[in-house]
Amino acid sequence: MEKTSEVLSGCMEKIKVSSAEIVVHGIKDKPYYEIKYRDLSDGQIHEGYSSYNLDYVFEWLEECFEIMPEKDADRMSISEQVKELRELADGKIHYCEWKKSEILNQAADAIEALSAKLADMERSAEDCGGWIECESGKLPDKEVICCDVCGEIIIGYIHETYESEQTGFSAENSHEYMYNCVKWMEKPKP
Repeated sequence: MEKTSEVLSGCMEKIKVSSAEIVVHGIKDKPYYEIKYRDLSDGQIHEGYSSYNLDYVFEWLEECFEIMPEKDADRMSISEQVKELRELADGKIHYCEWKKSEILNQAADAIEALSAKLADMERSAEDCGGWIECESGKLPDKEVICCDVCGEIIIGYIHETYESEQTGFSAENSHEYMYNCVKWMEKPKP
C-alpha cells in the first residue's frame, strides 16, 4: 500500500527508532522498497512504509523517522548480537556493506561495555571487600578472617612474626595459632 498522502503532507509524529534502512523485495524489473526499522517504543523490528517508488520511501525515511541513540535497555541483547554475527558469518543473512559495518561496530561496542564492567568487577580486594595481601605496617588492629599459604583459614588477629624459624605474618585467636598467613579479609556483617 502506497502512502502518497503522507509523503505530500509529512508524518504527524516521527517514529523514534534506533536504526532504519531501506530493503528491496521483488524482482529485478519491478523492485519493491520498504523501510525496515527498530522501533524504540516496543524494541521490535518492523517493516513498512512500502512502495514501488523509491523516492517515496526515501522521503518517508526522512520525514517519518527519528534515529535516536539507544539506551542500554533498548539495545539488542548479547545473545541476539551473537546470533546475528554467527548468521552473518555463516552466510545465512545477507546485508549491504554499511549494514555489516554497523553490526560489527555494535558488537565492538558491546565488547567494550562488557570489558569495562569486567574491569569494575576486578577492582582491588580492598574496594570490594575481598582478600587483602598481608603487608608490613598495613595490618588491621581488629579480628579478621586470616588465610595461610595452604588455604586454611581462622578468625583472629594478624601480626608480624620475627622468630628465627618463622618470619612473615601469623594469626591467632584464643584457641589457634596460624603461621604463614598471607591474606586477610573483613568479617562479614551479621
